[in-house]
Amino acid sequence: MRGFYLQFLPIGYFSYFAIGVLVGERYFSLVTPSLWLDVVFVIMIVVFQWKNKKVFWILLGFLAFSFLFWYGRAYPTIHVTALSQKNLNEYQEKNLTIILTPQNEIKKGYILYKVETDGITHHLILKDYHKKKYTFPVLKCRAKDLKIKTIRNDLGGFFGFLQEYENYYITVHFPKCLTPASIQDKRRFLRFQVEKLLENGGLEGTPKDIAMGLIFGDSGYLTSEFKTKAREAGILHLFAASGLHLGIILFFLSYISEKIPFFNYYASKVFPLSIAFFYIYILSFPVSLTRAYLFAFLFVMASLFFRKVKAIDLVVITSMFICIFDRENYLTLSFNLSFSAVCGILFLKSYLDKTIFPRWKNLLTENLTLSFSASLGTFPVLMFYFHAYSYGSILINLVLVPLTSLLLPFLYVSVFFEFIGFVYIKDLLWVFTDLLLRIQAFLSIWLGERLGFYKEANEKYELLLSCYVFLLILVFILITLCLWINQKEEKDKDGKRQLLGFILLFLLIGFFCLCYQIGIENQSQPSSVYAASDYYFVKSKNEIYIGGDCSFSRYKLNQIVDQVCDEAVQSVQTEKDGCFSFALDCIRKADTNSLYYTDKDTIQWKSFYPKIRFVYLTKKRKFQLENGKNIVFYYPGFDPIYKMIQTLKEKQGKIVLMIPPWSIHKPEEWNSVKIQLGIRKGWTFIYPNEL
Repeated sequence: MRGFYLQFLPIGYFSYFAIGVLVGERYFSLVTPSLWLDVVFVIMIVVFQWKNKKVFWILLGFLAFSFLFWYGRAYPTIHVTALSQKNLNEYQEKNLTIILTPQNEIKKGYILYKVETDGITHHLILKDYHKKKYTFPVLKCRAKDLKIKTIRNDLGGFFGFLQEYENYYITVHFPKCLTPASIQDKRRFLRFQVEKLLENGGLEGTPKDIAMGLIFGDSGYLTSEFKTKAREAGILHLFAASGLHLGIILFFLSYISEKIPFFNYYASKVFPLSIAFFYIYILSFPVSLTRAYLFAFLFVMASLFFRKVKAIDLVVITSMFICIFDRENYLTLSFNLSFSAVCGILFLKSYLDKTIFPRWKNLLTENLTLSFSASLGTFPVLMFYFHAYSYGSILINLVLVPLTSLLLPFLYVSVFFEFIGFVYIKDLLWVFTDLLLRIQAFLSIWLGERLGFYKEANEKYELLLSCYVFLLILVFILITLCLWINQKEEKDKDGKRQLLGFILLFLLIGFFCLCYQIGIENQSQPSSVYAASDYYFVKSKNEIYIGGDCSFSRYKLNQIVDQVCDEAVQSVQTEKDGCFSFALDCIRKADTNSLYYTDKDTIQWKSFYPKIRFVYLTKKRKFQLENGKNIVFYYPGFDPIYKMIQTLKEKQGKIVLMIPPWSIHKPEEWNSVKIQLGIRKGWTFIYPNEL
């Protein structure tokens, strides 16, 4: 019984050092730092050096992160040659011609370019819209043809890498520039070669898209329709970079290396890690694969030196390495999903096996407890971020995870034999691989439509999270009782243990069924206004306005367009060029051929759509809905506050702060000072998701 709770305590001092680093990161992120606190910690380190080694190492880790923090503040990580917006604006005013030479892909779709003009060399980030090409063009452009896209500091996450480049990137309309040469990108070229091998093997259409998604962990190869169905089925992780892929690869490579006669014990352990490192390098080190690789690396190193390592040691040490060396991906959605899933499996699965199925060990029971434990880990993350969940994913993953585990080795071997040109074997392998891919595609859609049980919670997500906390407490109590009964020598302990297992299974099933009943079905008659941190969608009478840049919520916007846009719509206006595709879809469904736009970059699409009439209008931030309610959308730090206040002529309404939940701006703080700002009491500041 004690073992269940002791698994949450690390055994190595370095793990306690990692805990100190992680605590330090949270402290310096949430609290105003002070040098006096570091002095106090130095004194405490001296005291605890002789009294408690574990506390000593935690304090030492905290002090180590504080050193990194103060060092980073003293020497900011601004790229020494980053082109400032001020310099770029000066180039544009002088109408200079600049040469942009590609260097490498910093993030998927974002390329580091070297800028040369007047003998001066700088660097900047350019967004690449041609993600399936394996060459980056050398560009010779006029400075005024470069469009600056500024990213707010409080977004963080995916755009954290832009902090070294003054929090902006540029876009360019390629036909306006000369392209004297192109430079090949090694990673993209490898992807292109693999795609050619798949085509040579006879794969095409959906099977080829799924194969590319499985090999490179990139759901971008899937069609939007298939991706939507996979997301609602809760199986999109099978086609994105995840620890599952790396785990299958390592298991497959370990099996092969053990069969190689001239490999000794150490070589058979190191060889799979070397190949796996090359694999995550090709994928540009996504955080979920990095986590899985560090897990495997630490576990293998411990086995090579005959050391013990617990699951909690792997979790905290891996988190520390990602926090220090990949800070921009630390605590992002991918990070949280990856760690929550693996923590649920590592800490709960074995005890769910002992409690629910103490006597039955087979593929079905193992996969069922695996699915339950991973779902318990990821449920709060998905509910917090998306306010929705696919309750049938537990059952669907019972089928598709084993199928993917069988499919991936076949796919890797088929690609390998296609590469070396082993004629007869490769042809036979491609037959089985193509069959498995088609089965995967069919089951993903068929099971998703019938067993996905996708439901949104919207404003009820806090209630479901509270129920989840209560469930977790009950799960811990039932597991503790079961382990306590196992320690006692009673005649009927098997019956009691089976009763507790049945109660626990009933509790887990009942929880997900209850959450599904509490959730909200997609309404056929949707509300007239939607908003998130990156967009707002307003339908007033027969007019539609799409504001923001639509950078993160493309899936949600596709749903909104499908539900809201119909033949009754007479006017569609889009604010940013990033929302053009949604406005275009809406126009196709509506009885209109006019598109009103605000971003001047949108006019470049006019030659591609000659039947659409493009009309320029100024952007709108204030709307009056059909029910008489007033809504104003405000971007703190971008929109002048005095202009926003001038629009508040009515007595009451809502002011939507276009910020993510983790922003430094809080509606409560704005509401507390609205009188001083000259805003009437009837106006209330809210988050976008409160609409």
